[in-house]
Amino acid sequence: MSNSDTVDVFELRYTKADMAAAPEGERLFYLMITGLGNDVQILLRQYLIAVKQKDEDEAKRNASSATAMLNLRLLAGRFHEGWVLVEERWPALEGEYEPMLSEKGRVALAGLRTHFSGKKSDNIVFMIRNKIGFHSDYKFTKAMFDATPDDTEMVEYIGQSFGDTLFLGSEVTHYATLRKLTGEDDDQAAFGAVMDELRTLQNLFLTFANAVVAVFARRNLPSQYSLVRTNKRTLTGLPGVEILRIPFFIDFSSSQAAVNALKPD
Repeated sequence: MSNSDTVDVFELRYTKADMAAAPEGERLFYLMITGLGNDVQILLRQYLIAVKQKDEDEAKRNASSATAMLNLRLLAGRFHEGWVLVEERWPALEGEYEPMLSEKGRVALAGLRTHFSGKKSDNIVFMIRNKIGFHSDYKFTKAMFDATPDDTEMVEYIGQSFGDTLFLGSEVTHYATLRKLTGEDDDQAAFGAVMDELRTLQNLFLTFANAVVAVFARRNLPSQYSLVRTNKRTLTGLPGVEILRIPFFIDFSSSQAAVNALKPD
């Protein structure tokens, strides 16, 4: 990287026919573990951007928290599914792949095994996924609502379009769940407490995924892999992370068609 607004990437190019020539188990694991890597990168980036947004306007702050919570719930689901993928499909490949993994890749795999080897009830990612992520736990939702103090303020923002409507009351139980799981009394502290685990898992999964890519390419795409270092692309005009924002409330007035499409009948 030569300037703050540029990034160099290196291209590994291949065709579907190239991929189809690889053994099915290797091919599908490659596609699924790299897809997981994409999802984790995008969701964690959106989570971090939403968490750091500090608006003076209460409605905007609440919308940022709701955005962060959704990305957190989706992340928990993807991390869980990622571990299920490794646990179920890696054993068929490890005999040939593990000796070829980089040292960083082997360490990352060992870290994933350690992280997910304990009781699910002690794992924040599993609990977020099971309680407020991919599953709707009726009894747990009731318990979290009942445990919420009666003077907790709940608000719904009803916009003139669906696009600017946010039902914040439903988020109260999500925040209560996160506070319970992290042991924190404050919503922002709870978001911060789970950040370290998310970053740890991101690093472990992506390090392992990149190591798998290198082994797969050496085994199945050797000619294409040999050209990677010469296929450099420089991306320019990139924004700095400090200016990124994910707004929930948006002015749709510049596009009447968009407004009309979002209006209730």
